[in-house]
Amino acid sequence: MKTSQHRSTLRAASGKRSQPEIENYLKALSSYPDRVARDPELSFEQHLCSFNYTQPVRIGVERRRN
Repeated sequence: MKTSQHRSTLRAASGKRSQPEIENYLKALSSYPDRVARDPELSFEQHLCSFNYTQPVRIGVERRRN
């Protein structure tokens, strides 16, 4: 039982961490056509990176509270 609880906790934690990344990707995807119209040399990867750097970075490891 403890193992299944631990796995579900890990899945929930990883889902919370990946949500901002998914949102950034979708924003970059929808805004890329306008941006590339202004700057045809810009790759999607470069555009996506500009979204990732505008978000605050969390430093450190989240610890599980008992």
